[in-house]
Amino acid sequence: MEKWLVMLCLVLASSLTLAEDVNAKNNDLYDQILKMDTQFFTAFNQRDMETVKALFARDLEFYHDKGGFTDYQQNLENTAKMFANNKTLQRELITETMQVYPLGDYGALQLGEHRFCDVQQGKRGCSVYKFTHVWRKTGNLWQIARVISYDH
Repeated sequence: MEKWLVMLCLVLASSLTLAEDVNAKNNDLYDQILKMDTQFFTAFNQRDMETVKALFARDLEFYHDKGGFTDYQQNLENTAKMFANNKTLQRELITETMQVYPLGDYGALQLGEHRFCDVQQGKRGCSVYKFTHVWRKTGNLWQIARVISYDH
């Protein structure tokens, strides 16, 4: 696990030196990851567990600044519990914060901020958090292999 975090930190640091056009909003990779993000979180917002499950890689590593580390199975269990206990939580990507960088022939690195909103007692409460997703592409299949969720 520690090797992965060191590698991710190096990738993040090196991504800061990439030319700005790599993250151009009209870039094909950017468009593809935006499409995958939309697909994943539409499923999340609709409580479509089968699609959520399919878009997580079996070797998923999920790091949360408050909850720590969860693997694929633990994350599916946590998501299913959350879906059962909270019917109004919705996620919205803050599109203008999204950045996408290629990871060679592996996939893509997605960074950004997202807003989670919940209706409780008739009031909509929202909070903004930062995230990093590592998307793996195998053939035409994109899956989230690593997640870092922070700034809660």
